[in-house]
Amino acid sequence: MEAADASRLYETTLGRVCVSEIQPNDLVFSKELQPKRLDQNLQSIFSTGVAALTLLIAAPFLPILALLIKAGSRGPVLLRDRRIGLGGSHFTMYRFRCHADTARMERAPTIGRFLRRFGLDTLPQMWNVLLGDMSLVGPEPVRPEYAARLDEFIPFYRQRNSVKPGITGWAQINAYRDQPFPDVIRGLEYDLYYIKNFSISLDLFILVRAHRDALVSGK
Repeated sequence: MEAADASRLYETTLGRVCVSEIQPNDLVFSKELQPKRLDQNLQSIFSTGVAALTLLIAAPFLPILALLIKAGSRGPVLLRDRRIGLGGSHFTMYRFRCHADTARMERAPTIGRFLRRFGLDTLPQMWNVLLGDMSLVGPEPVRPEYAARLDEFIPFYRQRNSVKPGITGWAQINAYRDQPFPDVIRGLEYDLYYIKNFSISLDLFILVRAHRDALVSGK
């Protein structure tokens, strides 16, 4: 079996790109791992529209959630983290605080566990989508210092930055699910598969899958 056939079989069977088979020429001369501008523009329009509608519907409940988080434990309502975005740019990512702001408490507050269980802690990231920092679907946003270290040791890691990071993504519903210490290489392979097959239809599939998984885990 030729290397190209083996790579295609690997992708088809596992839903991820084999990093060890990628050559520098694949990034320089091939457009397979480069998303199309039209698809990126369509994704941006779709994500912005959904984020605006979601925040509009959620607006009456956001003050209630903020009060419950404050009442559950001391600390800020929102957490702000520096993350890597499109093209390696930096941005501030927002999310609701789910944990207690003290090491003496062993368990997260009830409201924090509720938010995490149903994925509501990421609701403020809809604002990041409106700002253009993130998309609904894409690679998981990582911290700059973490990304810098991985760039040193993992070839093609920065290729993840060719699309916007997402609230959920192909790697998040596959490689990272139920894994406290996910395999970085495996996650990268899922991210590259997503970039290679970048499309609105794939985004819709991922969103439906993520929503289904959230409902199942919430039972």
